[in-house]
Amino acid sequence: MQFGLILPHFGRFGRPERVLSAAKAAERAGFDSVWVRDHLVYEPHGFEDQDATFLEPFTTLAAVAAAAPSLVLGTAVIIPFRHPLVTAQNFLTLGAFATHGVIAGIGAGRFAHEFDAVGYPPQARFAMTDELGDVLRLAFTRDRFSYDGEHFRIPEVWLTPRPRAEIPILVGAQTTRALRRVARFDGWLASRLTYATFEMQVRQIREMRNPDMKPPVLAVVLLVSIADTTDAGRRALNVPALLADANRGKHQVRPRSGAFERFEDLQGIALAGTADEICEGVERFAALGARHLILDLRQNFAALEESVDRLGREVLSRYRKPTRGA
Repeated sequence: MQFGLILPHFGRFGRPERVLSAAKAAERAGFDSVWVRDHLVYEPHGFEDQDATFLEPFTTLAAVAAAAPSLVLGTAVIIPFRHPLVTAQNFLTLGAFATHGVIAGIGAGRFAHEFDAVGYPPQARFAMTDELGDVLRLAFTRDRFSYDGEHFRIPEVWLTPRPRAEIPILVGAQTTRALRRVARFDGWLASRLTYATFEMQVRQIREMRNPDMKPPVLAVVLLVSIADTTDAGRRALNVPALLADANRGKHQVRPRSGAFERFEDLQGIALAGTADEICEGVERFAALGARHLILDLRQNFAALEESVDRLGREVLSRYRKPTRGA
């Protein structure tokens, strides 16, 4: 299992010194990767603090590449309100600085106002995500390429530097249409899904995928709160807001009651409690095929470094092979 961490580059803790401190803490704790989100005109979710600070993702990861060079750098997810050729150059440049590689997570986003702000029709963002993925794949694999899409047309171009290693393209998705997009690229970047929903949608992706393609890379973003007791872990989360957010979701497999009513209904969306309880969740996702777990501590960024250190000692260490002579 590979472990990643969402960096605190947004909200009231979205300050450069906190981002770099978190990245260095993740490196010390044995995390494999760090990840950033993407927004242009940031509107926090209901379960987040409402500070609208948001540090741009590529610039943030470039700084992290210098501060914590052993980490893979990932995006969860880049939204297509940039021209895809610009996004491709951003990823290729980032890959030139990232010693251990880059993972390109892409997705359509959910906020129409961000597309209005740059003059793109919001309803086109799904097709624009398809085209972004197409252009990235061309840019990552060909020395020269052209592209003729519905929204973006690119004459023959070349981008350098060329990638030092493969840059996988993972798609953030929940709708049936978006899952078809996952089936075309390297894998899926799932976010805040129950175990039942993840299992169902993995099955759908595999059914849609061309059998000649490699198996999809499966990555999951999930909220985590580690503590001495179950109750203490849960108290660090805004459970009412998380329940409300889950109930608004159209694609979650619902509990038997038909609604998300208690913390137990959120299992998979959030893991909270002792290290043993966190590891139980890791094992459940591993059994369903996940190979990357991206831990999101945004509900307790105030204690981020402490939590990262504890996760490294009490959780990640269980999934690491002992070094020779240790």
